[in-house]
Amino acid sequence: MVVINKSAEFTPEELYKMVLAPNGEKMTNHVGEVISCEKYVVYEDVDGNGEVRKVMSICDGETVYATNSPTFIRDFERIRGLMESLDTVPHHVRIERGTSKNGRNFISCVYVD
Repeated sequence: MVVINKSAEFTPEELYKMVLAPNGEKMTNHVGEVISCEKYVVYEDVDGNGEVRKVMSICDGETVYATNSPTFIRDFERIRGLMESLDTVPHHVRIERGTSKNGRNFISCVYVD
């Protein structure tokens, strides 16, 4: 496991909660909800097929939401980059569902103040 980006320095317990704890929530189960982005981490992990996947976890202080959706991760990183250019951080995002031209469902996020 390789951490690519994170919002802060984490204690070992916090990092475990963000990347390994089995009680994390799938973001796909929370479409339409607004979540607080208190802490986040983007990391690479190996899936069951041996492929390296980029994964993102966001913690709202209590619940950890995780996804390997490339669209969600890309959109969140763009939001984060824009907010950093304004010397701030994204505080909330809403999880959105979309459908590709090929008919596949995916999730994304939109900035919410």
